[in-house]
Amino acid sequence: MEQTIQFELSKEFLERFRLAIESHDREFIVSSLENVASADITILLENFNAEESKYVIEQLDTEVAAEIIVDLDEDVRERFLREFTTSEIATYVN
Repeated sequence: MEQTIQFELSKEFLERFRLAIESHDREFIVSSLENVASADITILLENFNAEESKYVIEQLDTEVAAEIIVDLDEDVRERFLREFTTSEIATYVN
C-alpha cells in the first residue's frame, strides 16, 4: 500500500509548478505529485486553466487521473473535459 505524503500548496510551489507546465517539465510534475493524494492534486489543478490542467493529467497514471477528474467540481469538470477528445475521456472512464 502506497503511503501518501502531506501536501502543502504554497505560493512558491504554485509558481514553480506553473513554470514546469509552461516548459513541459514532465519530470518535475511527476516527481512533485508522486504519492500525493488525488484530492490534493485536484485542489492544485483548480489554480490552473483547463489546458494547463490537461497537460498535468496527461503526465499522471491513468487511475490517478481518473480519480482527479471525478473529484473536480461539476462545473470545473465540464470545462476541463472540453479539452479532451472523446477517446481521451473514454480512457479515464474505463
